[in-house]
Amino acid sequence: LFEVLYIALQASRGETSHFNLATPTARLMYSLMAFAAVALLMATGSIGLLMLRSAQKHDPVAFAAGVGLVLGSVLGALTGLYLGGQPGHWAGGVASDADGLPFFGWSRTGGVLRVAHFIGLHAIQILPLTAWALSACYGAERCWTMVKITAILMVATTGLAFTQAWSGLPLFPA
Repeated sequence: LFEVLYIALQASRGETSHFNLATPTARLMYSLMAFAAVALLMATGSIGLLMLRSAQKHDPVAFAAGVGLVLGSVLGALTGLYLGGQPGHWAGGVASDADGLPFFGWSRTGGVLRVAHFIGLHAIQILPLTAWALSACYGAERCWTMVKITAILMVATTGLAFTQAWSGLPLFPA
């Protein structure tokens, strides 16, 4: 809630909330946003671990939800901490979102570190949704294997997106 309110406040002022180090107050708020994000991800990961401890052996959706929370927290934190320590979310190319990918604003001229952060965080939703859809269609037995494969793919995709962005290559070139 703190982050959303601060982002909205800054947007209403026509100022950035992220990577804004222009004033001592902006630097403090950026640091507080990082602290809040890490605290939120630690809580999310802890809930995921609790879910994994208590997950029923026969319920792949509960297992996937626990794995998704843990994996999304770890991948989100790793990519987010690296991203937050940079002067911006671009790597190579034009440092602007003006001509970026529609809706997302991801650069089409250089790498965007936000892509890996986006993918990693969304393991929280993708894994349980995958388990839910597959268990409804194929039954629980096949679902277990697919949840594990999906988790591996989420890690690999996050790593590939991070490597591509870090290398200065856009996700979808212009």
